[in-house]
This record gives sequence, C-alpha cells and structure tokens, in this order.
Amino acid sequence: MPRTKEADSMRMMLGIPTSDKKDDQPQKETMGAHFAKPHETLINPILGLLETREPEKEDRLASVVMADAHKGVPTKFPENIKCEVKRYDLKGASRSGTDRLGRVTYSFPKKSVGQNNDFDKEEGGYMNLPFDTCEKFRASLKADADWLDTYDSIDWSIYMVVAKGKDCQANIKCAPFEGGACYVGRNGEVYVVSIIDYLVQHTAFKKTEGVLPGNGHTDPTRPKASGGALSRAWHWVTTPFYRETKFANYGRNLQLFGAQICPISWDETRKDED
Repeated sequence: MPRTKEADSMRMMLGIPTSDKKDDQPQKETMGAHFAKPHETLINPILGLLETREPEKEDRLASVVMADAHKGVPTKFPENIKCEVKRYDLKGASRSGTDRLGRVTYSFPKKSVGQNNDFDKEEGGYMNLPFDTCEKFRASLKADADWLDTYDSIDWSIYMVVAKGKDCQANIKCAPFEGGACYVGRNGEVYVVSIIDYLVQHTAFKKTEGVLPGNGHTDPTRPKASGGALSRAWHWVTTPFYRETKFANYGRNLQLFGAQICPISWDETRKDED
C-alpha cells in the first residue's frame, strides 16, 4: 500500500508504524489497546488493509476489511426453532441529515438489512433492554465514541441483529466476543450490536463500496480488490467541508443516538417485573 497520509491514518489506528513520524507527534491509543481495556467495546475490528484500483486507472485507493458484524447469527433458523432474526443498519439523523428511509439489500452474503424506518416500525425504535443492561450499552458506546473522536472520526453506523422467539437464547451464543456486544432483552430478545462504517477522513467511499465485488453485484468486469473478496470496503480521502459541517460533533451525536435507541429515562419508569 502506498505510504500516503490516508493510509498512515489507518496504520496509526491499527498500531502499525507510519511514515515520517515526528517525535513530537501525540501518541494515540491503538485499536488493540482500546480493545484491551476492561469495557465491552462495540467497535467492529479492522481485519486488514487493502488496495483497490479501478480498471484503466492509475489511482490506488486505501481500503480496510472489517469483521463479520453478524457474529455468526444466521439469517434464518430451521422451522423447528422458534427464532426470527432481523438485521438493521442504523444511521444517526445527525450524521446523515436524513432518516435514511428505505430498505437496502446486500448480496454478499445475501441478506435483507433494514434501516431506521424499518427499526421504528418493527422494533418501536428502541432496544427493549433492562435498565442495567441499557446502562452497560450506553457506557460502552461512550467509551468507543470518545476513542474514535481522538482520530477525528466522521462517519458511523450501528449494525444490529435482533432475534426474537422462545428458542433464540438457546440457539444464539450470547457470550463476550471481540468487536461487538450481545444483550438479552426483557422478553428474551437477543441483540447483537456493533459499530461499523467508521471513517477517519471523509471519502467517496460509497462509490468504491458500491463497485467492489460482493457489494450488490457479481459483475466480473467491476473493480477487483487485492487480498480476496470483500463484504465491505472503505477508502479514506480528506474533505474538510464534511469534517467542519455535516459530520461535526461525531462523538456527541453517536452517544445521543445511543440514548435514543436505548432510553434510560423511559426504562426507569418501567420496573422489571422480577
């Protein structure tokens, strides 16, 4: 990968030595160090750095590959197992400027992923968690938002898998895992949550994401990504306008969105029956 400013930003986050590092450059906590802290991080980890290149063009774009945000939860269980699974890619209105209405379908692997309006319609717009569990979720979100703020992150999505049914808990391993968290709701719902799509610098990454193999198409003439097939990919290019306006107050907005989907004040008025 070329030693560019954008590539160095990713290397720094992952703890990989960067080019032309100055002695007076402030040290930032790496992803490994953040994950090692005694809190349950929601940040989906970066598995590797890649290059992407469009056909007949010299430009090479730095990209990252992230871990599976579904954490092994299948799209559908066998009919004899009573557990319905739904997936949501949630965007904060303060980030996107819209509610991101509509439904998006990814084809690698094939799955239907709802967005904000689907979450409002199907889940009432919130996670049905007990008070202490909701507090835990929001504490993790704050710790992650504060860390991402040190890298001036300007984009994010909360990816959520919601499983409902009497057999869900028995068939989903809701145990601690790296890069996401699993929570059990008041009525036995299982929520698997992680932060994805986080960017250090704004980019035309949606364009690249849309043309890479495995992102909504299988056209062999489309650009290839070195290092194997990707389920998602990002490249980072500085655009100050977005940093200063559209994506201002990243950490605060992420925390506010967490409070919206897991409202503790709402929770406090409804005591757990047990």
